[in-house]
Amino acid sequence: MENTQKLYFYSSKVKNVLLLIVGLVFIAFGVLVCGAAFNERDFLISGVGAFIALFFGLLTFGILKKMLSPKPYLILTEEELIINASSKKAIPIKWDDIEGYNIQNVHFSKFIEIMLHDEEKYRARMSNTTRKLNKLNDVMNFSPFAIAWVQVKRKDRDKLVNELDRLNRCASEFNDQLYVQMNVDDKGQKSYRQVNGKYMLKSYGLSLILTGVSFLFFYWANADDYIPFLFVSFIMYPFAKIIYDVLLGFKFDYKMAKQSFISVYFYQLRFAIHVLIYYLSFYIAPLGIFYIILRTTYRLIKKGN
Repeated sequence: MENTQKLYFYSSKVKNVLLLIVGLVFIAFGVLVCGAAFNERDFLISGVGAFIALFFGLLTFGILKKMLSPKPYLILTEEELIINASSKKAIPIKWDDIEGYNIQNVHFSKFIEIMLHDEEKYRARMSNTTRKLNKLNDVMNFSPFAIAWVQVKRKDRDKLVNELDRLNRCASEFNDQLYVQMNVDDKGQKSYRQVNGKYMLKSYGLSLILTGVSFLFFYWANADDYIPFLFVSFIMYPFAKIIYDVLLGFKFDYKMAKQSFISVYFYQLRFAIHVLIYYLSFYIAPLGIFYIILRTTYRLIKKGN
């Protein structure tokens, strides 16, 4: 909604509905665990189940309240920016105090950091609770004033970027505009989506490592007739990997590379996925080969035209 003085940006209703469903599932799970454990007189597990149900019950109540009486996440005026505008403790930020913006990726969520000339002036306005919750941001050297990209409706994001650049009249000349940073981010993601000779060489290098690890595993397990399987998997893995990368892997790897902070468990998950692809490569690789044939044919036809 827009008028002559203010711009309002709301959270996505679809995302709120999905979060509500997830919350209800965890409430049901917590109640089930609590009841089953209580009947077995396992009061510790019963307490854990009750805690899960209560915790997600409170979160679900907050989401439901937000859906029934929607309030803007952001308010932009000619004088100031207000983040978490629905909060009673929202802190308006004057455009004159904003030095620039910085895009940060944390746990696969994108944030637009608000870089301030005098951050301590605004920190002093925080409540004690908010200041304590932001201690983790201090450890990660992350600004406590940031816009969560996921909280803005997809259709409103371009408009938000343009308005943030337009209204930030006092930005430092040494800081790239937000629009420029967004474009660099998009171009970087496209560069990750390339299946070429270099990609295949790296894939065979990874396939060699997986083959070596698998050989040691089968050897120590005293398995029989595993050499042909390893040979076929070594040849087929790069082609099987193509399908995974095109559908999900390129995007996942790019997001991991862009993270300012990421848990080691994501690296473990990525390794486990590649191990699974390696062992199933005989069945998945034909799809990768078919993809290469289709892509090559399309490029030849396009070049001919």
